[in-house]
Amino acid sequence: MSRWKLAFSMLGALALLAVIYAAVLIHRGFSASAEPSLPERIVARLIRNLSIPGRSAREVNPWKATPDNLQEAREVFAARCAVCHGNDGAGQPLWAAIFIPNRPT
Repeated sequence: MSRWKLAFSMLGALALLAVIYAAVLIHRGFSASAEPSLPERIVARLIRNLSIPGRSAREVNPWKATPDNLQEAREVFAARCAVCHGNDGAGQPLWAAIFIPNRPT
């Protein structure tokens, strides 16, 4: 088998797998409440990592984990973030049970 035939066979098999995966996704539907599949997690992590410039990825956090800084961070989180992300940061605020009845618990 020539290299071209092998390459086209591999490309065809890859395209077939992509079509099957797309059909499964469409049939299953997209939902923010469902746990993402392994390929979805891999692609999301890859896109996230590629979107961070190399220089930024190597930067060190300028805030040291001192008791004062941690206390201030807790206060800022409670004031600005906990409303949507929940007090523990898990994304399960108390009000979500009212507006999102089928949310995972």
